[in-house]
Amino acid sequence: LSQQLTKCVLWEQSMHKMYQRSKQNTYPNTFECGPGRQLGYLLRLNNNKAYQQYHHVDV
Repeated sequence: LSQQLTKCVLWEQSMHKMYQRSKQNTYPNTFECGPGRQLGYLLRLNNNKAYQQYHHVDV
């Protein structure tokens, strides 16, 4: 946790690692909670198969 406060967050690298799949494996469900849909927008631009497992929860 302390490194998250003092160093750069490797968000792009984390997302790439999480969504890296072989062709026979399915993508994980992705839930975005809150008023925005930024994660869904980025998934749709970068990985349409991952976007199909995206769900938005408006809170």
